[in-house]
Amino acid sequence: MEKTDKRKLSDEVREVLIKTAIRIVKKGTSQKEVAEILGCHPRTISNWWRTYKREGARGLKPKTRGRREGEKRKICKEQEQALQEVLIEV
Repeated sequence: MEKTDKRKLSDEVREVLIKTAIRIVKKGTSQKEVAEILGCHPRTISNWWRTYKREGARGLKPKTRGRREGEKRKICKEQEQALQEVLIEV
């Protein structure tokens, strides 16, 4: 199966993919075979399995991704607002 970037999938689709991988591994299929079937990297399956064993199914729920709002800002909100107002006037 062709490998695709799983990060680009919706949270719902990724969650189904992860649950499917866990179910197949539980039945005794090797992690490498599961990776080939689902088009994932074997390390990804290994990470999912390790998380499942450690935290259970709730550990595999999609988490918020990306930066927190306001993180790594160069200017504060007030400065941004003022700049927007100046640009709109021009």
